[in-house]
Amino acid sequence: MMKKRNSASSLRAVTTRLTLGDYSALVAEAEQQGSTPSQMIREAWTEHQKGQSYEARLTQLEARLTRRLFEIVAAVAGLTPPQRQEAMAEVTKNLRSKS
Repeated sequence: MMKKRNSASSLRAVTTRLTLGDYSALVAEAEQQGSTPSQMIREAWTEHQKGQSYEARLTQLEARLTRRLFEIVAAVAGLTPPQRQEAMAEVTKNLRSKS
């Protein structure tokens, strides 16, 4: 016996209100793509979640690159450990104030 892909107990409905213009555009786009408004909204939510994941990964990458660049610059400048700590504190302060 084949299981249903989405059992009724695992699904929940969400209701939203759209302007007539937005609703018409959604219906037209769904028809053009051979889909339904509900499926279009589900796909938009999935894409939104992927975007959030990409953003988090990019933020982590930026932090790693910033640390590595700092280490390279500190090594080239020949900073001592105390100078490196002072420079790191200054860089951290400056980066926070600009974000």
